[in-house]
Amino acid sequence: MSTRNIDSKIEYVELARYVDSESKEAKKALKRTTSETGKKLDLAVDRCVATVPGGEYLRNVQIYLNGSKVKVIGDVWGKASGFSLSPVQQKAQKEEAERDSLLQEKQVKSDLKNKELKEKKQQLLEEKKKLADSFLIGDNVTWNNMGKYLKGEIIGKDSDSAAIKYVDKYGKEQIKKVQYKSLIKISK
Repeated sequence: MSTRNIDSKIEYVELARYVDSESKEAKKALKRTTSETGKKLDLAVDRCVATVPGGEYLRNVQIYLNGSKVKVIGDVWGKASGFSLSPVQQKAQKEEAERDSLLQEKQVKSDLKNKELKEKKQQLLEEKKKLADSFLIGDNVTWNNMGKYLKGEIIGKDSDSAAIKYVDKYGKEQIKKVQYKSLIKISK
């Protein structure tokens, strides 16, 4: 069964079995509305054939009529090679290509962002190390501790802070760990 002429010189092969004209793919393949039963039958046949790439006609056709609705199920036959994708498959292929393109674009952006973050982190580590290297054990420093400036001497170093020995307000020697960014080097 076909809605157009078939070339008798071409050898056709079965491309798909039991294709339904009411499937989602078939409805997406051809969207036309008709009012006459004959045109609806043509539409149902065209829907079946359009869902399979290279589809030309139907064999072993079953036709179902329910009031004004027509449903066709059959085996799609077409050329053995050199066929193109159906409209549904073309759309799916295009959507997949767009999705892949978006994913690739997101990956590139993510990679750039990660690279920038790594560079920024490396730069901060270098600045931290440079700041830590500017203070030596035995240096006199001052820092703000709860609104009051205290003075002390560096007795130990860490990667981001220094151990400072100082005299508290009661005249007692104390040791406190203070971050380098809070310290100011002073002369004795």
